[in-house]
Amino acid sequence: MPLARHARTLALLLCFAGALPAQTTAPSLPPAAQEALSKGVIAAKVPDYLLAIRYFEEARKLAPDAPIIYLNLGLAESKIPGRELRAMAWFGAYLAASPAAANAAAVKEQIAVLDVKNLGDLSRLIRTAEDAAKQFVDDSSRDLALLYVAELWAQSGDFEMAFEVVDSIKDASRKSQTHYLIAEVQVKAGDIPDAQRTAGSIKDAYYKTRAQAAIAKAQAEAGNIAGAQNSANSIGKSAMKSRALRSIAIAQSKAQDFAGARASLAEAYTIVEKIREVDTSGDEEEEMREIATAQAKADFVSDAQQTINHIITLTENMKEEDVLNTGTSGKAMSRILNSGAQCELVLAQVRAGDIASAQKTANSIHYAYYKTTAQSSIDHAQGKDTSTLSVSTIPEVPRPVQPKAPLVGEWIAKNTGYLQLLTEAVFFDLSAHLKSLPKGNAQGIFDGLLHTAQEVSAARKVIIQMLKQQAQQSAIS
Repeated sequence: MPLARHARTLALLLCFAGALPAQTTAPSLPPAAQEALSKGVIAAKVPDYLLAIRYFEEARKLAPDAPIIYLNLGLAESKIPGRELRAMAWFGAYLAASPAAANAAAVKEQIAVLDVKNLGDLSRLIRTAEDAAKQFVDDSSRDLALLYVAELWAQSGDFEMAFEVVDSIKDASRKSQTHYLIAEVQVKAGDIPDAQRTAGSIKDAYYKTRAQAAIAKAQAEAGNIAGAQNSANSIGKSAMKSRALRSIAIAQSKAQDFAGARASLAEAYTIVEKIREVDTSGDEEEEMREIATAQAKADFVSDAQQTINHIITLTENMKEEDVLNTGTSGKAMSRILNSGAQCELVLAQVRAGDIASAQKTANSIHYAYYKTTAQSSIDHAQGKDTSTLSVSTIPEVPRPVQPKAPLVGEWIAKNTGYLQLLTEAVFFDLSAHLKSLPKGNAQGIFDGLLHTAQEVSAARKVIIQMLKQQAQQSAIS
């Protein structure tokens, strides 16, 4: 951005930052909040941005729905090097409450500036970690360290650097694993053609099939069923192909191709059953549960019933003395794991109007939560009063917090988990944090740099995603 234009942008932002709430769309502030806000603006003019942030935080606690406070927080945080992500989050809160504000364009432009600064810091951090990794004497340790570095480069969007790092990895299997991780990043970014090219360069069969399955899943979720089927067909008869077929079946069901969905799930089941004939590790049973759940959700009741009956037979043939490291017998744990699929079958049977079969299935469920859920759906279908239904045996299950506050308060409530990422020391003073890292052996130095880069990368990812979602919601409204 040209310097003069940048100066005008900041001047416009500061103009709104110093404005009183009466000049914005925010409601009038309580006197105490207004006093804290005013002191914060004075501190920012000194400038003492840390003190300004303290006052703005005080104002936020007193008036959590006032957009002007979040604008000022963003401005103050943006003035402190290393706090770019925190500033972006506060600006996002402001825009969530005031998407049509007169300075919305200027705020978005400032977010873009901060984004570039943060990416620059992250790139330098990854480069430093890469240099540290190359100091390892042991090839195995060096290759593993470079795997993490390549993944970070990919997550930052610099795939050219990621592939350069892959080229320096010596072990063939580790190289394939790294290519897979890069392909996975490309898939999540929606870049399917590049992900396919990366998958094509993977030599190890295990990692190649994992990449192909991830690509098929992404294609199916995007509605590209033909492409997903082509990707699935390139996978051998493995559990990965079964997972790809499940994703395809879901997409086919959404497209009203129920015959195709049923066939895909039947093929997935056949693959898993054949694998289980030579491998009784138990992983295939979990895949069967997923297939049964998908069949039930698609209302293929008879298929789901058949799959679940087979899983139950396998469960009941287990030995009670096979105890897991949790202290629970393998049979007891399998019964619990089966309950989710059985509950989905009950819901499908209820939708089909077969209450008698639904009740029989519900009676066979072992896990209390799913048993109660299944029974409740049956009672509801029969018009029974479920208000007295006992739920005392249901374990505590986390529920999403429903935001009650409007405007900014709602945005903060929805994104609390994201914002908590920014409470780590690294997001307050990156330079000081880096100076505090271990200075001893190569492993310690690399681990400290890697962990820091991973923290910044993870926070950057969720903050950018949060801002995208906020922008999409604003566009819809």
